[in-house]
Amino acid sequence: MPSLKSQSHPFSVHLANSKDGTDRFIWLINQKGGPRRFSGSSFATFEEARVAVKTKLASLVIEWLAAQNVNKLKTAEFCTL
Repeated sequence: MPSLKSQSHPFSVHLANSKDGTDRFIWLINQKGGPRRFSGSSFATFEEARVAVKTKLASLVIEWLAAQNVNKLKTAEFCTL
């Protein structure tokens, strides 16, 4: 099984200034072939937004990896029938 570092995930991250005219920041995460996720609120600093999106991205990658492993197990079970 390849190491976690050698696997690439289908997510991309974007941090930007909030469009509400304030000096606040928002994030969004795009998933290739999947939904977009947006920050539920804005952040006072770029660093706060960066830390928040990093945390969310980590949980999405863990969920994605778990789903990949389940799919591999289902394929292996099907092949052994």
